[in-house]
Amino acid sequence: MTKKYGRRNGKRGPKPKVSPCLPSERSAAQPPPDLPAHTQPSGFVLVCGNVGLTPLSPDARAELIASVNAHQALTMVAELYSELDIARSTHWQVRPISERVLVDIEAPWASRAFTHVRQGDHFLTSRGLGQLMREILEHGAFDTTLPPLDTDRLGRLLLSISSEQHSHPEFAGDLPTEQEIQEVVSRTFAMDLDATRIALRELIPDEIASYLYDTTLKLEILQANTYDTWFSPWPIEVNDPLLGQTPADAFASATGVDLRGVLQLGRIVEAQVRNGALEFTRNALLDKGAEPAAVDLLARSMSLSPAKFQRHMLEDRARGEVGHQRYTMTQFPFVAIDPDTFLLLRYQWGIDRFFGSTLHWETFGSFEAAGHRTTAKRFNQAMDFTFEHQVGRVLTRMARSSRLISHMVTEKEMQAQWTTRAGRIPSSCDWALLGDKITVVLDATNHPMNAALAQGLASVEAYEGDIDRTFTDRKFKQLAATISELRDRGWDGTNVGSDTDFIPLVIVPDTGLPNTTLIDYDLQVRSLPIFTEFEPHVFAPAVLTYADLQLLEGIADHYPGDIVELIGGWRHACMRTPIPIRLDDFLDQWGIQRPISKQVNQSHRALAALLGSPALDPEST
Repeated sequence: MTKKYGRRNGKRGPKPKVSPCLPSERSAAQPPPDLPAHTQPSGFVLVCGNVGLTPLSPDARAELIASVNAHQALTMVAELYSELDIARSTHWQVRPISERVLVDIEAPWASRAFTHVRQGDHFLTSRGLGQLMREILEHGAFDTTLPPLDTDRLGRLLLSISSEQHSHPEFAGDLPTEQEIQEVVSRTFAMDLDATRIALRELIPDEIASYLYDTTLKLEILQANTYDTWFSPWPIEVNDPLLGQTPADAFASATGVDLRGVLQLGRIVEAQVRNGALEFTRNALLDKGAEPAAVDLLARSMSLSPAKFQRHMLEDRARGEVGHQRYTMTQFPFVAIDPDTFLLLRYQWGIDRFFGSTLHWETFGSFEAAGHRTTAKRFNQAMDFTFEHQVGRVLTRMARSSRLISHMVTEKEMQAQWTTRAGRIPSSCDWALLGDKITVVLDATNHPMNAALAQGLASVEAYEGDIDRTFTDRKFKQLAATISELRDRGWDGTNVGSDTDFIPLVIVPDTGLPNTTLIDYDLQVRSLPIFTEFEPHVFAPAVLTYADLQLLEGIADHYPGDIVELIGGWRHACMRTPIPIRLDDFLDQWGIQRPISKQVNQSHRALAALLGSPALDPEST
């Protein structure tokens, strides 16, 4: 067999020795679609050209926004944004939200937009709503004497922003003409393979930023992860007394606030938002049972006044294009209308601020602000081990449920068995799930996308440098070293050896490198020199987020068949198509839903008990 790789040779890669998921197995009772796909379903984002409008320029948008009541306009956008988030994380009925807005607009363009939405196109988008929100904060006046923003002008603003966000320099307008399309097609077909790769890589930074902007997670998953991460003992010995026995102790030391009180406040806010409220007063939160110290933390660390928001928005604009910038709003998801009144900008930003990754940076930043820089560094290091520990727990449960995996071995076990001379510890990955036919080798890295890459401000060179430092020159080489040892030495009690097929995977946090088609393709090309010696018994490596891993565990819990079969089938499919297929799309092709794992449900209930509530259910509040 010729030793080529990935898309350069459709025959590349081991043939699956097992089916990813038999159709007869999928005919069994299927679990509900609890975990939605990370990106929007098929369809195009509507722009002004689709409905016969001329886009408003940035200056015209700023003038219009300055002429209306910013408080009312911001509330209007926040309500739509939060409703869209809740729909995407629960029932996925997002189209009726756009239809409801459009049906109230009498202008002819709205009926044309309504028809497009009925056909599957998108009027309301995460990035469009986010940029409109930041433009209101940047240009608006919180003046109750100004008129409200009506739905007609709201729609024109959103469509104009979409035209700006989705314009291309090779097209004169926001919709390409037939001639422009033909010119692009001709140029594309004239490219050789190297030119095609360069062109595709140029698209990756925008793809990363768009994906991370659109990503939503269910509340139950965020809360389960909070419990597993923050209330479990440190997985390594921690000698710094400020870090305590658990990450929750470190949070309290850094901020002066009990994490339980912050989470309880988050539960109160989340329940109120589901009931239609977005504006909260200090007294109302206290009446609902919030702790004063937690509300104080919200006021000083989670909110900004309109004037401060305006300054931050201008600073963001000075950094570059604002279409993907969101970190100011994710750090401060509340507008302090006055010192005791807070407006939530977006549901997803709110629940992530209370239960998500921002808790890490709240702790780290508070230690640094207090002058405890050494403790802050130790906290980061301990959280890296915590992430690795959590990944290992998921893999342990998945290995136990797999009939194809006979042993799960750790980095320490591999190094102990393979060390032949003192001081010469062999390189190995974090875990190997050993099976006679197929073995999965995995490494974990608690490496989020840096702010520039995550917000669309970085060049393709910056992306490539990050990928090479983190994956090509480190993680992939560790995985390859492990495969080499297992192939040549095997493992006691197994038949792992030269005929075993290997699946190399790297697990990153949910804010890390996402699994997209272009990234998967780029990783295949970059890893070619590292893994080519193992052909034809190695699949193309992949990077998965922790949420992807939890999704696979949920499938293993609720579906018949073997999860290793599914992973092997997906990686095989990625190597036999010109462009790799995302995991989400592969699951859709096989009709596999997104069930929540048993462990997530268990940890979610445990957090509810910890907070002293029978259930984290908005209906119970």
